[in-house]
Amino acid sequence: MREKDKPLKISNPVSKRIVSGLLKRNGNDKLYDLCRSINAHQGSIRRRLEAKDKSWAVAEDLYNISKYLNVDIEWIITGKSKNSESNRENQKWMNLALNYEKQMKKLEKTNTKLKTALILLKDIDR
Repeated sequence: MREKDKPLKISNPVSKRIVSGLLKRNGNDKLYDLCRSINAHQGSIRRRLEAKDKSWAVAEDLYNISKYLNVDIEWIITGKSKNSESNRENQKWMNLALNYEKQMKKLEKTNTKLKTALILLKDIDR
């Protein structure tokens, strides 16, 4: 078992960015809060962070696939997207607009019929 305060030995760029994020967020590189939050074991995350090989290769592949497909990586991993809420809201407004457009066309037809009927009534009165 390792010492609790043993510093991380980071060698790959992805891990460096993660540790940099930890330092900004928590003021230290302790893994406890991160691991508790993402429901992962500290040892597993530490090994991945300290790995000299391509331990993040799968994540990089998923990122590249998301770019190729032009979708959020979040959508690939979870099936949900940051934009899904705004997309639903946009879809709601689009549906409302389409419904109003249909109603407007019906009203225009009715208006045309009423104008025709009014002209016929004027002709009868003459």
